[in-house]
Amino acid sequence: MHSTNFNDDRQNAQKVYEAIQYSPAWVRGGQATPQALTVISALENSQQEGFNPEDYDASHWPARLVALKAPPGNVDKSQLHLGIEALQTLTVVSIVFGSQATTYVIRGRQHLWGLRPGIWLVLSSVADILIISTLATFGIAMAPLPLSVIATEFGAAIAFGAILDVVKTPVFARLRIS
Repeated sequence: MHSTNFNDDRQNAQKVYEAIQYSPAWVRGGQATPQALTVISALENSQQEGFNPEDYDASHWPARLVALKAPPGNVDKSQLHLGIEALQTLTVVSIVFGSQATTYVIRGRQHLWGLRPGIWLVLSSVADILIISTLATFGIAMAPLPLSVIATEFGAAIAFGAILDVVKTPVFARLRIS
């Protein structure tokens, strides 16, 4: 929807989704339930009641219904079982880990392993990683994340750094960056 402020309903929604293990409440077997289709139809036809259907994303519902039929294996937030707050935490963790990988890769023209990092760089990197991991694990000033998600993101950042390192050399040469 165009403007969302559901703070008052957050606890009730959390209880509902906890009870169904964060699976979509209006979907069964990759199909919208009959109740969901009734609500969607009412939203799409809300103009008859004097409302603007676009306030309810009426033009987006057909594509959303098609997306329900997507093949298994597509990773989305419902499969990660992370709410919006946890996804925001994951974004912050990704930025910190990705920034560390980028820092090590682009600090020199040669490959990552060709330039030994200074002690202050290593210490600041360890501090950054430990601080954000601790905040995210214990939910300090952010929603908590499972340690497995944080470890997976750390592995992804290492893979990102390795790929970036392979790409860096030809890009630097093409852009004449020394």
